[in-house]
Order: sequence, then C-alpha cells, then structure tokens
Amino acid sequence: MVIAKAGRGCDDYDISDAGLRLAGIRTDSLSPHGHAGGSVPSNIAEGQARYSRREFYHFLNIARGSLAEVETQILLANDLGYLGADQTSVLVDKSSELGRILNGLIAATKSAA
Repeated sequence: MVIAKAGRGCDDYDISDAGLRLAGIRTDSLSPHGHAGGSVPSNIAEGQARYSRREFYHFLNIARGSLAEVETQILLANDLGYLGADQTSVLVDKSSELGRILNGLIAATKSAA
C-alpha cells in the first residue's frame, strides 16, 4: 500500500509496510505516548491528506522526529534489558531503512514546498 506520493514525475514511496512494522514495537513501557512508531505513518498520512505541499513537507518532518524518538526508545529498551542484541539490531536496521525512505520523500517534497 502506498500512502504517500512525492508528486508528478517522482516515484511513489511505499513506506507503509516499513512504518507499520515499526509501529508494532512495544514502547509503551518507555514512553508516555504509547506506540511512538504509530505516529510515523500517521503523520505521513495526515500530511498527504492536507491541501498543500508545504503542509505535507511539515508533517513529513514531524514523522522524521517521531522516527528519531522510536530509535531512541529501541536503544533504551536494549540498555534496560527489554530487548536483546539481535532484536535491537533488527529494529535499528528497520528504522534506518524507513529513515532513508522518509528522507528521500522529504527531499523530493522540499523543492515543491
């Protein structure tokens, strides 16, 4: 499922699968926000639903901040013993992949914002 398009002449970015998988990370014991990972795809979807490229760009940057929060929670969970090294590695790799895709979408949207 594609939830965000960069615009005419740009490829679609299928970030929903990676974002929603990352949203499944149980971070409620570490964050007052519950599942911070869920805010990544939610902010992207909300930005896409707005009427201007500038607002879309704004919400993409909020999603990037949420992703940084998730990455921090993964590392904290590892430090506190909630996640093993293998689990942490897999989750960090997934968040890094999502970050690269998100950064590409931000760059493609920035020029039109």
